[in-house]
Amino acid sequence: MADYVSLHVPLLDATRNLINAQRIGVMRPGAVLLNFAREGVVDNLAAIEALDAGKLHAYMCDFPANALKGHAKVVALPHLGASTEEAEENCAVMVAEQLADYLENGNILNAVNFPNVAMARESAFRIAIANANVPNMVGQISSVLAGAGINIHNMLNKSRGDMAYTLADIDSAATDAVLQQLSAIAGVLAVRNLPA
Repeated sequence: MADYVSLHVPLLDATRNLINAQRIGVMRPGAVLLNFAREGVVDNLAAIEALDAGKLHAYMCDFPANALKGHAKVVALPHLGASTEEAEENCAVMVAEQLADYLENGNILNAVNFPNVAMARESAFRIAIANANVPNMVGQISSVLAGAGINIHNMLNKSRGDMAYTLADIDSAATDAVLQQLSAIAGVLAVRNLPA
């Protein structure tokens, strides 16, 4: 049995409350629990009960949740996991890859105000439309394309709050006139033509 238990796992359904009252119950009395993985991996209320009962000597984490605040046996630090050199490099690569994917394919991931929208490219011609999340937007977009004789090969529309984003792979190029018609739809914020 260990005097110190240190957690280094991602937060998944399988790891949520991984350390709970039952698991704390089989730890060595007086053990120190260290959670520098993710909030949610430890059941904070079970940890507090174990601290109060003397089962745990201390609980250290970098997730200063309100339930832990002020407890004499809790050391809560600010979460700095993304501040390591490796994490910063990985984040920089991820941002560059996601920006390139947006510029080349119109895909959006991890945006603050837009939904995650990613669609595999199935055509040499694609349009990306940022629009208000209002009824009949997809119908209006489809009508403009159909009126121009452009077949929609594949389409994806997702929303997040008041914002929506539409990707459409089309079988032929959209002319400037078609792009202007799309831009003129009430609620359309931006239209991008993304030829391969």
